Amino acid sequence: MDDVILLSRLQFAVAVFFHFIFVPLTLGLSLLIALMETRYVRTGDEVWRKHAKFWGKLFIINFTLGVVTGITLEFQFGTNWARYSEYVGDIFGSLLAIEATVAFFLESTFLAVWHFGWHRVGKKTHLLAIWLVVLAGNLSALWIILANGFMQNPLGYVIQNGRAELADFMAVVTNPYAWGMYAHTLLSAWTLSCFFVLGVSSWHLLRKSNVEFFRRSFRMTAPICLVLVLALRVLFGVLLLSHGIAKVDDFAALSEVFPDPLGLGSRISLTLAIFGELFCSVGFIVGAFYRLALIPMIFTMCVALFVVHGNDPFAVKELAAIYLSVFVLMYISGPGNYALDRLIAERLRN
Repeated sequence: MDDVILLSRLQFAVAVFFHFIFVPLTLGLSLLIALMETRYVRTGDEVWRKHAKFWGKLFIINFTLGVVTGITLEFQFGTNWARYSEYVGDIFGSLLAIEATVAFFLESTFLAVWHFGWHRVGKKTHLLAIWLVVLAGNLSALWIILANGFMQNPLGYVIQNGRAELADFMAVVTNPYAWGMYAHTLLSAWTLSCFFVLGVSSWHLLRKSNVEFFRRSFRMTAPICLVLVLALRVLFGVLLLSHGIAKVDDFAALSEVFPDPLGLGSRISLTLAIFGELFCSVGFIVGAFYRLALIPMIFTMCVALFVVHGNDPFAVKELAAIYLSVFVLMYISGPGNYALDRLIAERLRN
């Protein structure tokens, strides 16, 4: 039995990992294509129409691969996790059904209209089609994350007749855990898509291939990317800041029992954790001493992930892993234009 469970988990994990390679790009690239076509409709500039069609081809390839890999996941809920599906099917199944029959069907239908509708429907109708694809795609992600949110933080159900049955649909839909993850997912997906467009454009610019074409896509995407990086910075900074504030509020109680993995004493370990989560988070949010502020934050998450929770199941240390990966990537990418460090440097130069 243990071997069957392990193999089921491995199969499902591989399917999920492969599927999620394509999902974020689907969510974000559709938005950028819609913005490009909006410029075409507003200005009549044919170059933006060519942009929409070029990036649209890459979007459709990515979307198709995402659909194919996603279908296997749906089947595995029945083949690998039939008992689970039977036990929570009233809640979990309803969310997946809404995602498929409302969001996904809407997205796929209007994507077909958009792809095959060039010169067959009016400009505004065609533009509406791609914006409906954006709306439906991001709505699809919401229902999937609500289903996952129920798995992580179950709400709105009662145990009845030997299974979980839906008692409060609004409690399921307004699950705070799910909405937090949804905000993180959308911001990350949009940011990834911006970097994808920047990367492809940069590659062509370095090769001096269609320079004017890819210079436009680069110039359009770069400011959006900077804003999204700022939003991610604020989101994760505020989230970590809340952990630091909670530790300050309970300092007296925690100082005696706080984990001491480095042998410095519970009080000192707690103080260092507060420094990393509270004071450094403020610097991270406003972009003051940005990379210096990130070092204690990264160190704190490393200690939490590999030392304090080193032997715990991944579900326990998942949050620390997410924080660590984000902070490392933000350290590499830098604060962007919207940072106090940059403002001070410009003032000093002037």
